[in-house]
Amino acid sequence: IVMEGEEDKVKELINWCYRGPGSAIVEKVDIEWEKYRGEFNSFGIRG
Repeated sequence: IVMEGEEDKVKELINWCYRGPGSAIVEKVDIEWEKYRGEFNSFGIRG
């Protein structure tokens, strides 16, 4: 996943990645923080 946006929303999605959907078993999440680039113009989480 490549994302950028408001810090609280980005962290919300990161937290979801550790849980995954329903019956998923998440074994590992690697995070690499980079400098903001302004590449994206929208952000949303659907559940």
